[in-house]
Amino acid sequence: MNNLASGISTKKNKLSVRQFVSTFGSLIGLIVLVILMSILKPTFIGADNIRNILRIASINGLLAIGMSFVVITGGIDLSVGAIMGCAGMYSAYFAQVKTGNPWWVAVLVGLGMGLIIGLFNGICIAYLKVPAFVVLWAL
Repeated sequence: MNNLASGISTKKNKLSVRQFVSTFGSLIGLIVLVILMSILKPTFIGADNIRNILRIASINGLLAIGMSFVVITGGIDLSVGAIMGCAGMYSAYFAQVKTGNPWWVAVLVGLGMGLIIGLFNGICIAYLKVPAFVVLWAL
């Protein structure tokens, strides 16, 4: 019986090539891509490029933190990208030189638009009991 139990556990722990590739394929692809880009362009792994990549990825990271709360509660809300795009559009408009506004006005307008649209979505979902997936189309 000991051999049977150990045979079953080793059989469960073994990954086939197909399972390994489906599990770790993206990570392997990323590692190969980083190695290839480092060979082709030695400054790819420089401090400036790493800082730039982290700066760009921080936007998606902040969105992912908020979306994780939605997913944990069992919902799905696709309006996050639409709200971000709308708030970014208004923020970019007010950041233009021809409007004559300082940079902090553009930031406040973007945050305000995100707050107003997000509040509208939240009220529709919480109090009007509209599914979060449908509220996206109300925008």
